[in-house]
Amino acid sequence: MQTALAHNLCLAARPTAARVVGGRRVPALRSASTTRCQAATVLGRAAADDVVTIRFDSKGKPVVSVGGTSASAGTDEKAELAELANQFNIWNSALQTGDPEQVANLYADDGILLPTVSNQLRPDHAGKVDYFTSFLQLKPFGTIDDSFVRFLTPERDVGSNSGIYTFALVKEGKPVKVQARYSFIYRKIDGVWKITEHHSSAMPEPVAEPLDEVRGLFDIWNNALQTGDPEQVANLYADDGLLLPTVSNKIRPCHESKVDYFTSFLQLKPYGTIDERNVRFLNPAKTLAANSGIYTFNIVKEGKPASVQARYSFIYRKIGGAWKIVEHHSSAMPELPAAAPAAAAPAAAAKEPVGELPPCLLLFQRELVTAGSAPTEKRKKVFGLF
Repeated sequence: MQTALAHNLCLAARPTAARVVGGRRVPALRSASTTRCQAATVLGRAAADDVVTIRFDSKGKPVVSVGGTSASAGTDEKAELAELANQFNIWNSALQTGDPEQVANLYADDGILLPTVSNQLRPDHAGKVDYFTSFLQLKPFGTIDDSFVRFLTPERDVGSNSGIYTFALVKEGKPVKVQARYSFIYRKIDGVWKITEHHSSAMPEPVAEPLDEVRGLFDIWNNALQTGDPEQVANLYADDGLLLPTVSNKIRPCHESKVDYFTSFLQLKPYGTIDERNVRFLNPAKTLAANSGIYTFNIVKEGKPASVQARYSFIYRKIGGAWKIVEHHSSAMPELPAAAPAAAAPAAAAKEPVGELPPCLLLFQRELVTAGSAPTEKRKKVFGLF
């Protein structure tokens, strides 16, 4: 079967009549060298019951395929997806030139631009140049935050890159960042990827600054404390998260050990308030963050309200799109609070017998007794204490 089919395909080298395919008039096959090469490759790896077909692309070029896989699909798909994803970098680099023509040239002749900050559709080259002339004055630099890259046709000649990007801009002389959603639809034309659809839109919901999101993680943890459920608190930690608690010598590396600690701690009805904090990202991808500082807990101990101040370090990692605590170290304040100055004693109190001297004065008294017969240097040292 395959030999006969190969023979029939080779006959395509002779001119044939024009045909209508998919409602389009396709020119006659006057040169089938490409078709014969594709057929030989395809038939060499086709099973006996595979369907071998010829389709014609938008320019009437024949493409041989087996079982729906085109002969041109030999290139590794991951590499092709990487090439498709790289089109954003090409577009972003064109922005850096400051030349609206270079940016507009990346769009297909029939490409549509629906820009972020303009109500006008930009269906032609001049409209795109007009938009980018204004946009490039903001000195935009784009960074992709989240993306989905995929092919939209089996032949992998149409693809899309959709997601969320952030632009660093200079507005009124000040640096600002703007996040938006995007859809790039690309079509390969004469071997070159062109943008055939570009839709960019502002985020429809209020967007928190990334560090604000990290700051809010303490509130989530504190609210979990208010439930009185140790499981809810322990669920905020990563599977490999470590807890070094304030009032326990034990490190808590697993879920059960954290539940054990919070079962006791929650009996104090703790409510935390941050006194001082430092929040920052620990990696460029902003998937690892730290919140370190000082917090005070209002607790109920032995039926009486009390407050305890401590130092804390929360290290968070984004796992599956959710922030989890991977390290939580809490420790008591290492220095005792400064003593309040003593109130002036009433005059009558001076006549009362003096009680036991404080330790520091007892030490001075002993030194003083022996200082009389001590060398001059010793006496200077003793009396120089005050």
